[in-house]
Amino acid sequence: MKLKKLKINSYLHLKDLEFDFTYPEGHSKAGQPLDKICFIGQSATGKTNLLNIISESILYLLRIEIVNNQTVWHRNDNYSKIFEDGFLDLVFEDKNLHLGDNFISYDEKLYNYDKISEGSLTNLIYNVNNQNKILYFDSNYVSTENLKYFNTNPLEIVFEKRNFDYKNLDEFIFGEDSSDIYLIKLLESFLDYRQKYDSKVRELLLKGYVSDLEKFNKEFGDWQIQNPSPIEGFSEKFNSLLQKLNLEIDRVNVDYPIPFKSKNTDEIIPINGLSTGTKALLLYMLPLYQIDTEKSIVLIDEPERSLYPDMQMELMDFYRGIAPNAQFIIATHSPFIAASFEPEERFILYFDEDGKVKVRNGVSPIGDDPNDILKNDFDIDYINDFGKKAFEKYLELKNKINSEEDSDKKEGLISKYEELGDKYNF
Repeated sequence: MKLKKLKINSYLHLKDLEFDFTYPEGHSKAGQPLDKICFIGQSATGKTNLLNIISESILYLLRIEIVNNQTVWHRNDNYSKIFEDGFLDLVFEDKNLHLGDNFISYDEKLYNYDKISEGSLTNLIYNVNNQNKILYFDSNYVSTENLKYFNTNPLEIVFEKRNFDYKNLDEFIFGEDSSDIYLIKLLESFLDYRQKYDSKVRELLLKGYVSDLEKFNKEFGDWQIQNPSPIEGFSEKFNSLLQKLNLEIDRVNVDYPIPFKSKNTDEIIPINGLSTGTKALLLYMLPLYQIDTEKSIVLIDEPERSLYPDMQMELMDFYRGIAPNAQFIIATHSPFIAASFEPEERFILYFDEDGKVKVRNGVSPIGDDPNDILKNDFDIDYINDFGKKAFEKYLELKNKINSEEDSDKKEGLISKYEELGDKYNF
């Protein structure tokens, strides 16, 4: 499942906007849906609103039921204004899925919104095992509430999860108040392993192996080979990024569901002792790792939050390494994040002279200098007043050098000119 096109008639202050999310002619993937999409724009241009429109509309499409194989059972009037003369196009299982203002089409068949009170109900689309999913991470996802279970002994969580029924949980919206049920579901494999681990230790102790440590270690070692910890695969993926922070996932500690330790001291670090950026990496990484994203669309609002630029530059490659076949749609203020996208994958929202939001594609090539992206795509003069004054002084010295005839004075001016140029990299 991948988004191809979006045309919005009217949603809040977004009006008459059209997006083509396919690769252009001349590209090696010409005509195919973009692998990743980046919305750029100053605050209030509507980046988050776009993520909301996309996620809610696709969730609606995934749940639509049809009466007598011809009519939509319940129309959602939230979309009637957005898609009046507008539309959203998806590729779903290699078939085109179109959401319009007065009809839906799928696999070249039209379904209207006429009211029919009786008939047989079927799903519009057959989503096998909910493989086609929307994962939406909003900008408030990193919260104390969402981190509480990572700071709790696994056996305590195992006891609490007995009261939860989450077998049919299929909504993947990650926000400030994400459900406890779903957070525990994400940790389920780690918790189950910890429970088995504890049971095996008790079993060996009851057999009297405590008096024979060599036999205990052999028996327990054999059990661990036959029952590998889920932390192994998770840490293998995550440690490649954590090493920049001198951190790694500890594969032995069982006091936390996902234990962090310092690479320098081997000291276990509780979740509340980690930086906000590291906490965010964990909260994003876990769903992408645990959920099958083979046919998913992943939306992330401001993935750069609290991360140092060197981490931002690698972030999209890291996430796509975990979910290689998902389509990523992100909204960002970071030129370091934007540099991970090809120009046709960047959509810049801006206000025109009348204050209306318009859209254009990026210009800078993928991997370009963030300063060039700030200038070309963000349309920002990244040199502040101090830098501008220094550059004016630089040009002034250059003119004086050209007109100065006294060799000693000229040498002094050249020295100042070079010093200023080296300082500001002019």
